[in-house]
Amino acid sequence: MSNRLKEWRRQYNDIPIPAELDDIIESALTSHTQQKHSKKRWLWPTSIVAAASIFTATVNFSPQAAKAMSEVPILKQIIEVITIDQIHEDEESKSIDVEIPEISGLENHQLETHLNQAFLEKGKQLYQEYTDSSGHLAIQSDYSIVNENNQILSIELHTFKAEASGYEQKDYLTIDKELQTVLTLPSLFTSEAYVEVISEEVKKQMKQNMANDENLIYWLDDVESFTTINREQSFFINEENHLIISFDEYEVAPGYMGVVQFEIPTEMIDELLVSDRYIH
Repeated sequence: MSNRLKEWRRQYNDIPIPAELDDIIESALTSHTQQKHSKKRWLWPTSIVAAASIFTATVNFSPQAAKAMSEVPILKQIIEVITIDQIHEDEESKSIDVEIPEISGLENHQLETHLNQAFLEKGKQLYQEYTDSSGHLAIQSDYSIVNENNQILSIELHTFKAEASGYEQKDYLTIDKELQTVLTLPSLFTSEAYVEVISEEVKKQMKQNMANDENLIYWLDDVESFTTINREQSFFINEENHLIISFDEYEVAPGYMGVVQFEIPTEMIDELLVSDRYIH
């Protein structure tokens, strides 16, 4: 398995890569932030977006440019996500089951290559963690398509790790198939005002959920209470074209709550949107 990963790595390394992109991907795959209970969260999807911006200026498009882009006619492109390979090993005290996805069909071949390289690097990182472990460890990582239409492709990247306790993480990658670019949360809005508006809506829903179900708990009243989303908060656009904000396990609630998500009513943010191209 390690030889196969090395061969994939060699194939991707044969393609010239700008120094800036190397820095971005390397930073993404080696950095982490500490969550409650010392849980770790990979930040690589956000940096994939940053890497994509090197090759496509539309990632950070202006409101004027985005409005013009909303008039682009729909192109029927065949963009696929397949499992390039699967890492599966099962020992007495540890196991790993990792699906490595690959995107094909993007006309922006450099973007496609570097997204696939990041997928590969994550698989390699998880496998290295598995081989380095001398204790009890179970790692599972897979992906699914949460929304696909003629315009966008949204991929969910799911990772679960169990040592003394379990930890679940879901990240999302949304690609505009027509514009050949990766969407960021800031790129959907005309200003930073969305951060406060969405944060207040999330807190409102948290309070309503706890009032309706005594078994639900969100961190709103303790020392490390939730105050605001990150400007690059994990998100996806569902099949109803609504914005979904996602939080990893332990990020805003106790571990038993798992990954928690909130659907943001479009009427709460429609005046802040660059256009109704994606969310309506």
